[in-house]
Amino acid sequence: MSTTPRSPRRSILTLLFALVAAALLIPSTLRASDPPPRAGSVAGIVYSVNPDRTLSPVAGARVDIMSRRFIESTRSNTSGGFNFPSLRPGLYEVVASKEGVGRGAARVEVLAGQTSRVRIILQR
Repeated sequence: MSTTPRSPRRSILTLLFALVAAALLIPSTLRASDPPPRAGSVAGIVYSVNPDRTLSPVAGARVDIMSRRFIESTRSNTSGGFNFPSLRPGLYEVVASKEGVGRGAARVEVLAGQTSRVRIILQR
């Protein structure tokens, strides 16, 4: 059985093909280009308590979300709603307040790829 010598060009192409095939087989956990853990978000509504003990949404309340090394603020909309998108997973405290209405707080856990819902009731 005789073999013919390979040309240098064919050897290089074979080597390149083998390298590309090997790179495609590397698990994604080993690739440096993997994105960081997905962000989550927090959405909620700020309420006040009426004299008849029903709840009413509070527009224009200041809403702060914070963790050990992070703080961000927003205002509740006309329906009392607020949203904090693109948060790192972890535990947060949400504090809302409006002068003349009161203050309220809640703790919430943010999970990757999910929206955590929170309801804050302002009290004097």
